[in-house]
Amino acid sequence: HFDAKGIRRYGFHGLSYTYLMEKLAKITTVREIYSAYVYPSNRGSWRVPFGTGQRVNRFVAGTHREYLLYNPESFVILKKWLALFGAEDVRSAEEYLSGAVKIHPALHDFLLRNSFRDDWEKIIRNSKLDAQIRKQKILWFDGFRTLKLIHFLRDSGLEQLLMFDAVDELLALMNLPAGIERSGEIPPLNIQLEYLNHLRRMK
Repeated sequence: HFDAKGIRRYGFHGLSYTYLMEKLAKITTVREIYSAYVYPSNRGSWRVPFGTGQRVNRFVAGTHREYLLYNPESFVILKKWLALFGAEDVRSAEEYLSGAVKIHPALHDFLLRNSFRDDWEKIIRNSKLDAQIRKQKILWFDGFRTLKLIHFLRDSGLEQLLMFDAVDELLALMNLPAGIERSGEIPPLNIQLEYLNHLRRMK
């Protein structure tokens, strides 16, 4: 629990909810609450340049293609990188970079542009215990840098896909095809509901 003084003390003032949770996760345990439900408001807002309020404004105005999702292949790359970097063993920067280029060249480029080699060598020098190194792995490749990687992959050729094309591709990767017949960029609501029910049954 953080009161106003705690928020100021840890530098959380003025942060969006996402960045607040990101910073909190680095200094304390974040747990799920199962006894409460959150219902986002569907009203527009101009208070901040991002978030649900702005997306509602854009959707109503029709100025952007809102039915787009990140390319599922980006998350395949992310999964492989997490398996490599998140493993218990500790490798050199060059070994991680060599593994990254085998996963995808854009991942390798991303690590170089984010000073991975220098940062990792500094982490190794300043960490005496394996537990410290494992913690530094999580801190270096945090949620914010994860999103930066997804954006970098998007800008490096793995373009966003139409929502239902992306869902079909994701389900195919999971060997769980929906088998739903559709046409057009945005199918009618009854077809969208079929997709939603199919995804719900996957839980």
